[in-house]
Amino acid sequence: MTTAYIGQPTSRVDGRAKVTGAAKYAAEYNVPNLTYGYVVSSAIAKGKITKIDASDALALPGVVHVFTHENAPRLAWPR
Repeated sequence: MTTAYIGQPTSRVDGRAKVTGAAKYAAEYNVPNLTYGYVVSSAIAKGKITKIDASDALALPGVVHVFTHENAPRLAWPR
C-alpha cells in the first residue's frame, strides 16, 4: 500500500497567520457567560476515596457545579 501524500508539502490556509501570531485561537474569543472547568487531582498516588464534601467549593462565588465520581454524567461507549 502506498500513499501519495506522505512526505509531500501540504498547503495550510491558516499557516501564515499561525506562525506570524495573527491567528486567533478558540481561547482568545470573548464568549458571554462562558463556563469552564478545572481538574483537581490528588497528591496521593494510592488510596481510597471515602467522602467528597464539595460544599465549601460550591459556596464560592461563580462556582456552578462540582463534578465528582458520584455525580458525573455517563459517557457514551463506542460501539
